[in-house]
Amino acid sequence: MLLPARKPVLIGAAVAAVVMVTLGALFSGQHGPTAFDQSVFDAVHTHVPYWALRLMKAPTNPILLIAVLAVVALVAFAKRRFDLAVLAAAGPGLSVALSSLALKPLFGRRYYDTYLAYPSGHTTALTATIFVLLVAVATLGRTALTVAAFGAAAVVLACAVIGLVGLRYHYMTDTIGGFCVAGATVALVASVLDSSSTKHTHRDQQGRGVHSMK
Repeated sequence: MLLPARKPVLIGAAVAAVVMVTLGALFSGQHGPTAFDQSVFDAVHTHVPYWALRLMKAPTNPILLIAVLAVVALVAFAKRRFDLAVLAAAGPGLSVALSSLALKPLFGRRYYDTYLAYPSGHTTALTATIFVLLVAVATLGRTALTVAAFGAAAVVLACAVIGLVGLRYHYMTDTIGGFCVAGATVALVASVLDSSSTKHTHRDQQGRGVHSMK
């Protein structure tokens, strides 16, 4: 099982989807920041030096994320955790495709008058990768390690968002949308994989039962 508490996770995914759609509808077709976006940018621009912003944004590098996911998938495959291997490929892949190919054109929000920006693809990719890593750590069954992983993930994600905002890649609300897309998508993929695994296990048990009665 990838999700030991599937119902709460799916509720969280539904909330994330609602938040993402609501923000997208509010900002649809806009080419400028909200007052909230501007205040966050001003605070970051005032207090965080450029070199630090560059460092903070580093975890969003797509080559790095692909490498991390490849390692997770290979280790999972070696341990015969095929569900986790599929999640490592399908979760982030679907998240980024949904964000970049469907939602950005749908909402049409631009970073000023340049590129489509909502939801943030950088944030989507990083968040999806982090969620896959958290699922992988949680499957080890070590509570202290899982708690530490969640704490580290929160720090990395927060730093990356600050970097994206401060370096003028995205508005703050773009990153919120990206987080929600990744959370909802990875949770849904994990739930589908769990359902499929449960059905296969049930069939195997039934098959063994029939065989033992012969």
